[in-house]
Amino acid sequence: ETEVEGTKYTNLYDLKAKIRAESTDNEIICKASIHLCNEQLESLSNGFSDYQITYQFRSKTLKIIIDPLRDLSSQKDIYFILPIIVDSTKEVVEESAKWVVLGKENGRLILNTNSLFIRDTKKDETIFNVVPGVSAIPYKIRLKEKWTNVITLTFETKND
Repeated sequence: ETEVEGTKYTNLYDLKAKIRAESTDNEIICKASIHLCNEQLESLSNGFSDYQITYQFRSKTLKIIIDPLRDLSSQKDIYFILPIIVDSTKEVVEESAKWVVLGKENGRLILNTNSLFIRDTKKDETIFNVVPGVSAIPYKIRLKEKWTNVITLTFETKND
């Protein structure tokens, strides 16, 4: 997601996204070719619209790999938006801009990235989704300029 001159560009409007999946005994991999566009389905005029996103699912880990298909040096404010569903009674501990720990009922969720997490709400604030009773903390991950961005989510149970 990015905003240019007051216009938001996001893959939510991408009607031509392509997704393919493959699986093994212990992993599911989904690869998405996405395109940032505005509500009128127009692409960014500067050519920074195309991305490859890979989702690697394992038993307690999700790795999200975002590959900008070109150097982002001249387009600094492009983000991957990661809403994390939370129970407002659980502890939220943000350890650094690259590491976040969220308390869950049976354990904790650990998020880390080689880029930067930017919380899109105040410290104790969540946003509410259209699904009744569901709230989330939206994190923005600033995409790095010249390399692949990796976000890892790991769930640790109290028994681990």
